[in-house]
Amino acid sequence: MNNPRIVIVVLVLIAILFVIGISYGLFRDDKENKNDDASITKAVKEAPALIKSLGAMLGSRGAKLTAKDFVDSKYADEPVKLTFSNTIFLPVQIKASDEKYRKAVFRLTGAGRVVIEYQNDCPPEEVTDEDARKKLTKQKVEMSGPGKPLGKDRSCQDDDESCGKLTIFKCGGTLTFICRDTACQVELLQQSDK
Repeated sequence: MNNPRIVIVVLVLIAILFVIGISYGLFRDDKENKNDDASITKAVKEAPALIKSLGAMLGSRGAKLTAKDFVDSKYADEPVKLTFSNTIFLPVQIKASDEKYRKAVFRLTGAGRVVIEYQNDCPPEEVTDEDARKKLTKQKVEMSGPGKPLGKDRSCQDDDESCGKLTIFKCGGTLTFICRDTACQVELLQQSDK
């Protein structure tokens, strides 16, 4: 046999295996593998990193948290910069919105370590699992600096530990900034959609 015939035989075998696999999937009994919330949650937890990063990329579009979303008028200027020390926790109230989700991207300017906690009382209605709802009522992100240079569109690089992303829900809530160094400054980035 010459090379083209071997390739054709291999492709035919692959096609036969494909048809058998599809037929098996269509006609098998799925009583023990039903799609309930627990199995969906388990599948999401076990999703490969590539799928998660793709989801994060797709989630970058849409509403962004802006200075107008802060209850306190002292944060009304763009860009929002918060300066605080390690002696206090800085709570910041976020207004409710018509948007179901708002993306907040924070960047630690300078060195140090910061923790941001987001507390809310309104996880999305479509999440029915109680454990998942509890996890969504309190999100936490940790950042450490100094960070990498921002991109041309003022966006953080994926592996930049000085940047942290949170999803703010429709009802708003409270962001608490905790400095793990002597003094910290955090900026709310207004990234453009890619």
